[in-house]
Amino acid sequence: MDPISFTASLITIIGVSITSAKKFADVVHNLKTAPEELHKLLSEVNDLNHVLSELRNSCQDPSAQQLPTVQSGLGALVDKARTLHGDLEQLTKNVKSNTKLPNRLAWLKMKRKATSLRDEFYVLKIHLLTTISAKNL
Repeated sequence: MDPISFTASLITIIGVSITSAKKFADVVHNLKTAPEELHKLLSEVNDLNHVLSELRNSCQDPSAQQLPTVQSGLGALVDKARTLHGDLEQLTKNVKSNTKLPNRLAWLKMKRKATSLRDEFYVLKIHLLTTISAKNL
């Protein structure tokens, strides 16, 4: 992928991630007693958005000479971020649709998904940071 396409892809995923994070945050904040798992997931989503934004800023820096080597390790990670944000959108819809009538079984299913997503966002964030750090040595 050429640097311009990579940067365009990165800008697109950042837009998607900010939008999905905002929708999720609105749902979490509108719940009177949001479960801790949802707050933890929101924290990981916000952390990943920060990492993606920093990556975008470094890609747009004209003095960034290592962009071709950095982007070779990041393409799959950016694709993974896109997938995770799609999953977050689905979880947001599920949480939002179950706020009026609390359903214990539905929440147990969502809790597992929220915990799993939180773990996946954390791992992705660590992989992005590690890849960026390794390429900048």
